[in-house]
Amino acid sequence: MNRPLNLEEDRAPALFCRIFFALSAVMLLLCVFQAFCWLLGLPVGEKLGDIVSFRRLFFRNGADCFMDFFNSARDAAQGAGAYTERGIIYPPLANFYYFIVGRLLPDAYLNTSFADRLLAQESFYMMSVAVLFQVLPALLSLYFFRALLCGRSARTKNALSLVFLLSYAFLYLFERGNILLFAFAFLLAFAAYRDSPSRVKRELSLLALAAAAALKLYPAIFGLFLLRERRFREIGRTVLYFLLLSVLPSFFFGGPRLVFGALLHNLFSFAGDRSAPASVFTGGTAFPTVWPVLAGFFGVDLVLQTSFKILLTTLPVLLFIGCFFLSENRFFGWLSLLGALLAVPGVGSEYLVIFAFVPLTCFFEEEETLPPVTRFFAFCLFLLLTVPLPLGFLPDLSLSAAIVSFLALPGVLALCLCMACRRVRAMRKESF
Repeated sequence: MNRPLNLEEDRAPALFCRIFFALSAVMLLLCVFQAFCWLLGLPVGEKLGDIVSFRRLFFRNGADCFMDFFNSARDAAQGAGAYTERGIIYPPLANFYYFIVGRLLPDAYLNTSFADRLLAQESFYMMSVAVLFQVLPALLSLYFFRALLCGRSARTKNALSLVFLLSYAFLYLFERGNILLFAFAFLLAFAAYRDSPSRVKRELSLLALAAAAALKLYPAIFGLFLLRERRFREIGRTVLYFLLLSVLPSFFFGGPRLVFGALLHNLFSFAGDRSAPASVFTGGTAFPTVWPVLAGFFGVDLVLQTSFKILLTTLPVLLFIGCFFLSENRFFGWLSLLGALLAVPGVGSEYLVIFAFVPLTCFFEEEETLPPVTRFFAFCLFLLLTVPLPLGFLPDLSLSAAIVSFLALPGVLALCLCMACRRVRAMRKESF
């Protein structure tokens, strides 16, 4: 349960916010100067654009804006064909959401081919719909994020809210128009209310966890908190909510048998495609995805054997699960489960880093209990993962994207292993 903090305890968050805003201000001033030069037609603007541009933060420099939203709406409009013909991997609840939202888009667009998907960007009306349905989960996320900060001063709440809204993870996810922002909002609700003294809020937290899992499947891993605390009745109710939220929407797409059979087939096909060795940067964070990309930077065509890919995936996941059950505070518990997701090819990606804001809030609450070295390392890691750095690293690759993809998993793994070693040493001392 969150405890009230006084102003003295707000020093660390204030330091984080000051550094964040200073770096963000530099980036903003450079981009404003860039835009001013472009308006005047000065060549220096184009040269500066090769170094820093906020467009670099986004997929394909923003040329694919909101396409996760529009592509999903186009797929959902096909009914059962979304699973059997287009091979989507969204669970029925997510597909049902896009099916309803798609009713606001022109039928002519919903039936266009993939090659014509960018026509939506030429329509002010369709772009307005996309923005509107991203603002809704953004507001929900902000509301539950502030609920997670209950007990803190208004100054800290406002500062960390700005950190959240200006972070690379949020900006990237918002621009893509991905439904993960809804799942993240529900996960925040679970984190904020699962230990609430209110029975109603505790039940809402279970419903929120079930909804997050019904939208994206992998947030179900955070149900391990309930398992570790032996809250078996709550686990049962959460599973019931999940089944209801998954089965009922499936009837709009041909029924449970057709949907879940096709969904399993599509998931295995998707995992096989994403885990194939490639030197092309995709934003993935898992070791089997990142290592070929790093090798490609040095002109090496790295081909990983299937058995080695499985080892590079299962070993970190098992280590993170072990760290979770060894953890004695919320910070390392949430961080360990985030790391387990980052280690899975096809799941770990730039999208997922927004989940880091849950352990970040726990970090500020529990940092006084952490060793100074661990505290400093965690502070630096969160700073690197959240500050938007639209600096040119390679063509179509920002410094933020490179940091998230290459450093998120190793950084989280190093932190969790340090915690686990410290915990094991403490347990040995207690046993003597």
